[in-house]
Amino acid sequence: MRERKTASPGFFTMGAPLLLTALLVLMLVTFSLLSLSSAREEQRRAELMAQRSCAYYAACSQAEAVLDRLTCGEAPDIPLEDQGDTLRFRLPITETQSLSVTLRKEPGGYTVVSWTVENN
Repeated sequence: MRERKTASPGFFTMGAPLLLTALLVLMLVTFSLLSLSSAREEQRRAELMAQRSCAYYAACSQAEAVLDRLTCGEAPDIPLEDQGDTLRFRLPITETQSLSVTLRKEPGGYTVVSWTVENN
């Protein structure tokens, strides 16, 4: 009797599934790293926006306090630019931005003419 040779496994029986599995794992790792990078960037942007919003609202609160002091006839503790019937003052928001408020003097108090954020 003749002995049969056992055939070694071919590429399609052993290599193709292994190669497909390796490519699938590589794709999943790549997509997970891209998702992680995107999530970190979105978190950084959200934190930056929260800081900017807090700084803006703090400057707005300070500007309202200045307006209240002016309405009560008290002198505020910030420099005012007096331009006849208008007053103007600036409050820092960040290193690069400031809140500029322009008020018009009227018999009953002051009217806000402009309330803007300006780049320094």
